[in-house]
Amino acid sequence: MTTLAQAEPRQAFDAWHGAYFACLVLIVLIFSQAWVFPILGDKGDPSASGLVRSLFIPAYAAALLIALASPWRTLSAVARQPFLIGLMLIV
Repeated sequence: MTTLAQAEPRQAFDAWHGAYFACLVLIVLIFSQAWVFPILGDKGDPSASGLVRSLFIPAYAAALLIALASPWRTLSAVARQPFLIGLMLIV
């Protein structure tokens, strides 16, 4: 008779998981650029504005925080994506 593998118990949702989730939501909201037109208006050029470029810094900091919070998981994810890393090195 075969048995099903036992599922690992889930970790409780604590303040750290809430902070990681908030960082992920922040990254999605910043890179969606839904906030660019309310700041610059319809005639503003997002690519020429230094304000828009500087508002991406919190997204980079949040991504770095998430990567540094679990370095082994980050390294294992990078090791599984050699073609993506190659494309990033080209650009």
